[in-house]
Amino acid sequence: WDAKNVFVDDVKLTYYDGSDQDALVRNFTDGAYSYARLYPNSSSFEGIKEKYKDDIIYSMQDATSYYWNFNLDRQAYK
Repeated sequence: WDAKNVFVDDVKLTYYDGSDQDALVRNFTDGAYSYARLYPNSSSFEGIKEKYKDDIIYSMQDATSYYWNFNLDRQAYK
């Protein structure tokens, strides 16, 4: 409704493949991200926990599994 007053100057696409668990918090510290996921089993977790102790939010882990089965070769059975 107010498109004439909406301006986007810069868009950055980021991709995280999971190979470097410390990359998320390192980029957060450098200002690239506004939030980052922490991994308790990473080598730098204790230092990160001490540095950001008042800003860490703990939430339940997402342990959901989804399974989809599509029948793309549907036939009429007689």
